[in-house]
Amino acid sequence: MQLAATDKNRARWEALAPLVGATKLRPKSELVEVWAQTRDGTPLLCAAEVGRARVAAFGGDTTYQWVLHDQAEEHQRFWRQMILWLARKEADTNQPVWAKVEPRNFHPGGTVPIEFGARDDSGQPVPDAEFSVEIIKPGGKKESLAVRKGTDSSFADFTNTDLPGDYWARVEARHGGSLIGMEASTRFIVDPTDLELDQPNADYETLQKIADITGGQLLRPEDLAGFLKRLTEMKLEDLTRVTVLPLWDNWWLLLAFVGVMTAEWALRKRWGLA
Repeated sequence: MQLAATDKNRARWEALAPLVGATKLRPKSELVEVWAQTRDGTPLLCAAEVGRARVAAFGGDTTYQWVLHDQAEEHQRFWRQMILWLARKEADTNQPVWAKVEPRNFHPGGTVPIEFGARDDSGQPVPDAEFSVEIIKPGGKKESLAVRKGTDSSFADFTNTDLPGDYWARVEARHGGSLIGMEASTRFIVDPTDLELDQPNADYETLQKIADITGGQLLRPEDLAGFLKRLTEMKLEDLTRVTVLPLWDNWWLLLAFVGVMTAEWALRKRWGLA
């Protein structure tokens, strides 16, 4: 949630009047994102997006404290952004500079399309605006993107998505060398890859190749009962089992060897041959 320019946003949040208690939230799914939390790490604002559906849960119910402490602008901006996000209208704000990424979740290696623009006081696009787009990666590193001009909006593609995690796109607009309003920012996520669960369906083509190479047989789940029936009807051949028993490393063999050598030495000693 953006209450001020990106470099001042955290300070603006920390300056808000404290809430009088909150409902304890506990995410039950990996799809749930924690957007805000208390100082001890308890989730305060959670959100999830599945397909075109969005849902958010906010544990606080005393944001009116912000209004009472002369922070009505922050109060209005917070709830307006919440409603716009839930309605998928976060780009339709009254801010001069806007940016959006659709969808919000991507697989590693995918291309992230970023759309952005600037508008004047009457809401009309600024055709000759100059944009700079910057991506903030999960580790904090930044990467600038090339901008493609459009009619009413401009575009940029981010392709360095090998690292899973949260990414932020920042867009700054200038007109005649002067900044146009505050910079716009939007967030997207690169999901981690699970080689086992990404493709849970059986690859029958590969299994058939393995069966052909090894001289085996590919069985689908529905063929298992018939295979077991045929197996019980088959006449099993006699098998010869060979058991190899090494003698050199047995303790009793060593004991017998020592005993023979001791007896031989004793006899030679007795007979005067030693």
